[in-house]
Amino acid sequence: MTDEINQALDRLLTAYRAGRTLALLADYDGTLVPIVEHPRLAVVAPDTRDVLKNLATVPRVVVGIVSG
Repeated sequence: MTDEINQALDRLLTAYRAGRTLALLADYDGTLVPIVEHPRLAVVAPDTRDVLKNLATVPRVVVGIVSG
């Protein structure tokens, strides 16, 4: 799995360095926050929120959060 992740990161960096815009999408429940009994209890940790905010300020990087 690590080789696959490294290859994917290399492709993303190559695309970014070539001037392409990157879309970073993450699932909310179970990925950014643990699964909880009620949606109102699903809160992003401050550190995770900071990382997402920082990524969103990078030029040509679009951050999206999806939830079903």
